[in-house]
Amino acid sequence: MTLSELRKELKMSQSALAEALDVSKRTIENWEYGSSKLTLDVAQIQILSHLLKKIGKSFDDLETEPMNRNRKPLDYAVSS
Repeated sequence: MTLSELRKELKMSQSALAEALDVSKRTIENWEYGSSKLTLDVAQIQILSHLLKKIGKSFDDLETEPMNRNRKPLDYAVSS
């Protein structure tokens, strides 16, 4: 499942997801299109985990969505 698919399944706009994760809409766009690495702090990981649990998913189910359409496992970093 890509971040975009997660967001759509939750019926959230990019703006709503950005607000929930306390990032800009542009950051969500960049993550969804694979033009920047998903970097999350601990609070954002907890929020994203909660959203994934709402639809019976976990971080293991999440993938990136790079522009070349070659899906690969989620590559994310935890910031402090």
